[in-house]
Amino acid sequence: GMNQAVQAVAALPNGDVVAGGWFTYVNGQLLPRIARWDGTSWSALGGGISGQVRVLRTLQNGDLLVGGEFTTAGGLPANH
Repeated sequence: GMNQAVQAVAALPNGDVVAGGWFTYVNGQLLPRIARWDGTSWSALGGGISGQVRVLRTLQNGDLLVGGEFTTAGGLPANH
């Protein structure tokens, strides 16, 4: 179910998977450009991203880095 392209995927330490890209909806649910899969269902990750997600990377400490063409993430300023 994504309504547009997925461009990046990353695994989190707990086994969840994060997808990012151009999509705004996943299975009819509003999940702007970033979504988390827990093995059963998709859910929001923060408040979404304002533009295209091009890359996702998980650091050794479990932090997730997101890169792309956006100006906000979770409603906060975040340039690219």
